[in-house]
Amino acid sequence: IYQNLDQFKRKILPLKLKGWSKIEDEDSVVFEYYILPFILPKFSLSVASELSFSVAVYNWVLPDDHSIYNDHKRSLKYTSISTILSTLETAQICEGLSKEEHINALCEDPTPISGPSSVMKHTIPIERKHYEEDGPPFQAHVYIRSENCELLCSDIACPSCSKLESTLGKMKESKAKQTLEPLKANAPLSISSKERLVTTVQKQRLVCKELEGRIVELEKEIEQNSISIDETMEKDILAILADSSADVTPT
Repeated sequence: IYQNLDQFKRKILPLKLKGWSKIEDEDSVVFEYYILPFILPKFSLSVASELSFSVAVYNWVLPDDHSIYNDHKRSLKYTSISTILSTLETAQICEGLSKEEHINALCEDPTPISGPSSVMKHTIPIERKHYEEDGPPFQAHVYIRSENCELLCSDIACPSCSKLESTLGKMKESKAKQTLEPLKANAPLSISSKERLVTTVQKQRLVCKELEGRIVELEKEIEQNSISIDETMEKDILAILADSSADVTPT
């Protein structure tokens, strides 16, 4: 559709791009779409000199294998700028992971060493004139995303964020189950959680109570089933046992 960047710049001059701003320099053209109350553009589309394009959602760049790139061969030689911008305007933004306590505890700011299993903050600052009157001194909207979040998807959350949330949920259940299990006999106490120590003590108290009850029952059984002997029979039994011990040859 477009042959080169100069031709592209000429063709977009008469276009009325409602809601979009345009920034041009010698080697690129950047289109930005803002919504209140945020400082960062909701969408940013950068067109490079060879007419390849890149998309960011609130400054978070789409992964290179995103369907928007694949569907349009990631080049404005094959599709119009109006088509790409319309696609972005109607796209659904991934809501990321839920903000449950076990997920928030793992959340971190993006770093160069983050991996695909990382839980990342996506922080979007709010313009100061739109701050809530009684709010904190810095106000922003925060998404929690997988490192490989697709950002634009057809569902509430993209497959990468959904999968990570499911994995973290299973880890939480497994940890909760482990917390309820008492420690094994020789397990070190220093690395055990407070909850697990409490569970272990409670189990030991129950075992002791059961043993005490069993001892009482055994004492009753012995008392009920015992045979009374007189003093003479007792002396005879002791004498027999003494003779038996004397006849045993030491090894």
